[in-house]
Amino acid sequence: LGRASVAIGDGASAEKELRRAIELGVDSGEVLVDLGRALLQQRKFDLVLTEIVTDAANEADQIDVLRIRAEALLGLGRPAEARESFSQVLALDASDLEAKLGIVNTYIAERAVLNARETLNQILADHEDYIPGLQLSGVLSMQLRDANRAIVDFGRAAELARASGDTRNEIAALYGLTDANFSQAKSDEVRPIIERMQELAPDDSRTLMTIARLAAADKDWVAAQENLQKVLRQSPDSQPAQTLMGAVQLESGNLRQAEMYLSAAVAAGPGNTLARRLLAETRLALNKAEAARQVLEPLTSGANTDTVSLLMAAAASLRLGEVDAAVELLERSVAADPASIDLKMRLAIAYFKNGQLDEVRRVVDSMPDMSGESNEFRRDMLLVFTQMAD
Repeated sequence: LGRASVAIGDGASAEKELRRAIELGVDSGEVLVDLGRALLQQRKFDLVLTEIVTDAANEADQIDVLRIRAEALLGLGRPAEARESFSQVLALDASDLEAKLGIVNTYIAERAVLNARETLNQILADHEDYIPGLQLSGVLSMQLRDANRAIVDFGRAAELARASGDTRNEIAALYGLTDANFSQAKSDEVRPIIERMQELAPDDSRTLMTIARLAAADKDWVAAQENLQKVLRQSPDSQPAQTLMGAVQLESGNLRQAEMYLSAAVAAGPGNTLARRLLAETRLALNKAEAARQVLEPLTSGANTDTVSLLMAAAASLRLGEVDAAVELLERSVAADPASIDLKMRLAIAYFKNGQLDEVRRVVDSMPDMSGESNEFRRDMLLVFTQMAD
């Protein structure tokens, strides 16, 4: 029963049954690998390193244990140690593809994406139909902002999985394929993929999440909410679902609900840039300017050149009456994107509010000819008010 639970991904039940089996007299070494996998499924990485240790004469068990420990080290953010453990696996079996992919994952964890790509290309050169390798290549391509290659890799992985009747890998590849298409705003390409996902696993959280994303792209907020609620019932801590639910609630005008979901997403994933921006937008709509500025702080501190976040933080500062701070943020945004007329216009208006009239003229003079454009009226009115203020 413990092994069956591991096979279907129910780590908690698997751990319970395997520990009970040991209590009833089963040699712990006999179920060590299964217990390690159950602990990995529950992200109990420290327990893996404490309990899953063996000097068994059985080489297969040694390899499995080394691989499990390597995955735990990766989960704990120790990629160099994980790579050493994967290398030990390859010393015992140089053909172990899982260990080779594990090494790729250690490079990805270290943000050494060029090393990751080079190593992965070597694997795929020898094993071009290796489905997990193609899927990881798709993931890596998305990180490198190469959606076209990701589409090719995920599509090939889905074809191979379907041909071999591998439902688990097919649904994973299809999910990656929808993500790559969404990144290029190819919603129509996603529709037939969803039909296949519904055939395979209609209640899978990835299927429901994809349906919700398509509904959001179609501005069908009701359908998006319904499917996201199903996802969150299955996975209450899903950051992508929390973030998208927050965005949907914001678009629907439910600001309190949006703030709740987005706050949860930011708390769970402090590096979730999209959730931070949406939360700041929500708080500005709720007239919580100081709270909006605080949530944007990690995105605007230091030498950050995120113009969207800088602009939102400037808006928060203006609402708080802190014009000097707003001017400084807008100056940074213009420095990051000097060709943007809109940013220059906003900076000139901030200078005007701060009484820096010579700076207003300097910025306006740096703008190109805008004859017949909507910004021409804004510029001319700004110059009129600047003359009046003089």
